[in-house]
Amino acid sequence: GATVVQLYVGRLQAWYKKHPVHQLSNNLHDASNHGIEFVRQVKATFKNESIDTKMIASSVLDRENALSLAGVDYMLLSDRVVSTLNNADACEQIGTGVVARGGNVPSVGEITQASFEAALGMSPAYEELEAHLELLHKDEEALKAFVKTSVMRND
Repeated sequence: GATVVQLYVGRLQAWYKKHPVHQLSNNLHDASNHGIEFVRQVKATFKNESIDTKMIASSVLDRENALSLAGVDYMLLSDRVVSTLNNADACEQIGTGVVARGGNVPSVGEITQASFEAALGMSPAYEELEAHLELLHKDEEALKAFVKTSVMRND
């Protein structure tokens, strides 16, 4: 399994705003912040399934997001967000974050290649993977052209 996963909370929130959540089977349709709720569900799933994987929450947009995410293993925060957390009331609110709320998350069960691909097709990761694979392919073609014309030419 993975040693660490990094979840981009802001990107998740934007993706869920763009896509009809009611079509997904992850119980996020009532969430006020889909990105944070998704992180909460992943964290609870790791705990419920005894998965020893650390979690990094990044793309944390503001103070409220950071406080809601308290309890993840690591958080990447901008200086702007950190400066809003440097007061006593922020410390008092940390106990209401991801770990404190726990979760009623269904068991993952067996993961097959077919179930993984079906879930991936409905996730924010799919669009990101497709876009980056296309860029990788373009970079590969450019590198091949460079090697052919600049490195392997017969002078």
